[in-house]
Amino acid sequence: MQMMPVVMVDGVRSSLTDFATDDRTRLMDAMVKHRNYLYRMAYSIVRHAEDAEDAVQAAYLSAWTGWASFRGQSTLKTWLTTIVMNKALSELRTKRRQTCVSMDADPALLADAEWRLSAGQVTPEQLAIREQSVRRVTEQMAYLPEHTQCMVMLRYGQELSVEEIAQSRGTSRASVKGHLVRGCKALRKGVSSRRMLMA
Repeated sequence: MQMMPVVMVDGVRSSLTDFATDDRTRLMDAMVKHRNYLYRMAYSIVRHAEDAEDAVQAAYLSAWTGWASFRGQSTLKTWLTTIVMNKALSELRTKRRQTCVSMDADPALLADAEWRLSAGQVTPEQLAIREQSVRRVTEQMAYLPEHTQCMVMLRYGQELSVEEIAQSRGTSRASVKGHLVRGCKALRKGVSSRRMLMA
């Protein structure tokens, strides 16, 4: 009779099969817990609901089948974020969709705008100015290199820290900061030159 290898998990002896089952449970829990966040991440890249859903599902399949590659050097959330980002970027390349989006195409932005308007927090004029600003920035994002665009979206769209971005992209903090500086500079320049053209 063959003995199952035994491992220590949090000071408790358990068989390798128990360990694998516990880890798969942790993975499933992380998938459920971070589902909305991961979907928003994918959507911020592909700007299309069905493509974002496809990217998340493909990422879940990759995470499940590639579970053995998870080394615990980052959090499960960071690991899943990296996989979702890569799948979303792959989806974007495959579909070759333009990354520009109007406020009308983003239900979350529209719902937020309607709530603020009904609550009297903004005037219709302020809302129109904000909508126009969002459009301009989003249009200019399409001109950034893909890697820079992704880092700008992670920092300002998903509010990840520079450290989290560096971990999820497998690069240094200095590289992330460089991309962010160049990306923001290009966005400012692009938006201001469009303003001058429209004036």
